[in-house]
Formats: sequence, C-alpha cells, structure tokens
Amino acid sequence: MKIILAVFFALFLSTTSFAQCSSCTITVSTTDGTNHQIGIGQVLCVTPTGTLTGSIYVGPGGKLCNQGHINANIIGVAGGGQFDNYNIAHMDTLYIGGASAILNNYDTMAMNIFYCGESAVLTNNGELTCNIYGDTATTFINNGSFSTHANMYVGNTSTFYNYRHLNVGGNFYCGTTGNFTTSCMVNVLGDWYNSGTISGPVTGCGGFTISGQSFNSGTVGAIGHIDLCDTSHPVNGIDGNSGTLTGVTFCQCTDTCTVAPSGIRKMNEREIAFSLFPNPASDRLQIKFDSEMEATITVMNTLGQIIQRSMTAKGAKEASLNTATLSTGLYIVTIESRGMRTSRKIEIIR
Repeated sequence: MKIILAVFFALFLSTTSFAQCSSCTITVSTTDGTNHQIGIGQVLCVTPTGTLTGSIYVGPGGKLCNQGHINANIIGVAGGGQFDNYNIAHMDTLYIGGASAILNNYDTMAMNIFYCGESAVLTNNGELTCNIYGDTATTFINNGSFSTHANMYVGNTSTFYNYRHLNVGGNFYCGTTGNFTTSCMVNVLGDWYNSGTISGPVTGCGGFTISGQSFNSGTVGAIGHIDLCDTSHPVNGIDGNSGTLTGVTFCQCTDTCTVAPSGIRKMNEREIAFSLFPNPASDRLQIKFDSEMEATITVMNTLGQIIQRSMTAKGAKEASLNTATLSTGLYIVTIESRGMRTSRKIEIIR
C-alpha cells in the first residue's frame, strides 16, 4: 500500500507540475513527425508524453505550448503568435518575428540559429543555448541562463535586459540604436563592440568581462554602474573609445552573473508570484502578490530607462501604480524581494 501511495503521489506531482497548457485544439501525446501550421484560434499542445519532430509555423493568433519534447528543424513564430516552452525543445533554427510575436521559455531550449525581430517580445526564465543569436527591434528579458557558443548581436532598436546568467562564446555586438542593460557581469570570450547604449543597475554593478579586444563608439554607463574588464588590461581601460563612457569602472565589479538552475520546477522556487491588471493599462496599474512581502517595484521603458521606482510596505499583498503620466507603449515592470527578481511586460494605451 505504501508503494502504491508513493507511486500515486509521484504521478500526482508530475501531473500538477505540467498544468501550464490549456485551451488545446490540437494535442500531440505520442511521436508526431508531421509539419504543423498553427492558425488563428488554434493551440497546439505537446503533452508530457508527446514528441514533435516536424517543422512548425505559428501564425497570427496561434499558439504552441510544449510540455513534452520538441526536436524540430525549423520553428517560426509570426506576429501575433506565441510559443510557450515548459520542458525540452531542440531545433536547428528558431525565428520569432512580427509585432507581438511572443516567446516564453521556462525550462530548456537549444538551437543552432536564434533570430528575432520586428517588435517580438521574449522572456527566458529557464536555460537557453544557441550557436548564433541576432535580433532587430526586439525586447528580450533574461531571468534565467542564456549562452551563445558564437556571436551575439543586439540589433538596432532592440532592447535586451539581462538579470541573471549570460555567456557569449564569440563576439558581442550592440548596434547603433540598440540598448543593453545588465545587472551583473557578462562573460564575453571574443571581442566586444558597442555602438549603442549600455546601462547598468542603479545599485550594485554590472558589465562585461572581455577576453578579446574592446571598442566603444556608443554610450556606456549613462544609466547605472557599468564595469568593463578587458582581461588584457589596456592602458585606457579598453582598446578603443570614440564614444562616451560615464562613470565606468575597469575590472572593479565582482558581481558575477550566477548560473540559474534549469527547469520549470527549480525556476518557480525563486520567482515572485504576482499578477498585473489591467494590461493594457491607462491611468493605474494594480499589482497583487500571492503572498505577503516587502518588495521594490521598478518600471522601465524599452530603452532601459527607469521611469518609476517605489517600495511596498512590509507585509503588503498588493500595490497600485499611477501610470497616468506614462506615454503609450511597452514597459517592463520588475518586482524585487529577498534576493528574487521577476519581470513582466505591460502596455500603456491612451
């Protein structure tokens, strides 16, 4: 009887931990090698026992939700489409592009080429690896572990927020109108080139440890504290600078980007559970916490600039933000408490 109860309890935990996919119109529960096109109103769900090996296209209004395994050649998500990954997804090429194309990763993803563009929004809360990463006009929030084996390109009008582990195996490039914000030190094994805007945390420090050469023609450190640590220790701190360095230090920051444990179950242990409403918002945004806490609430625009920062009272279960002065557009709300940090995207409309 004890063995039966133990097995039942283990199965119950396994089942309840995979309760993320819902409203499924197409279900894959075994091995499926066909190609899929997911259109408006359709939700393709891969169950914990399912394996999807065909190529997948998620069109406007469609959604792919993976709780099992994906081993695909190509996955494309168009504007208005969404891909939520709660288990393991491997592919040769992943493209997320188009207005309001969404990727949410909570567990493990690996691919050769990873490209995003055209107002896509990506959030990584798990472990994500690729050979080459590039983007244009994309918002990327990294709360987990992100590694590129080769080069990383933060393209024009893109915004990248790094809150945890980021490793670049090749060269790092930030384009002319690109924005990159990091709250800890990013490891770059190749060269470092910045033509855009690099920002750091308001408290503490963040920046780059650079194994190759380092060149700046953009703006570094106008917001927050950025540290640049070129391991060859050039006389002027970096190999070449024709841009602006504001309050930048050299090889003084020891705030390394810790490796986040992979897996949705581990990630949930350190995430802050809260809800935002209404979203889109206009004059006021309500925040409801699942448990009592004392938290810092930060609102940033897509340039990485802090628009609002406030602190709740001790033991608060909700908070209210005045958004009447915010312009129409996308913003990032970050909640910090007891060493944990969770970010969500909101939209303000007028």
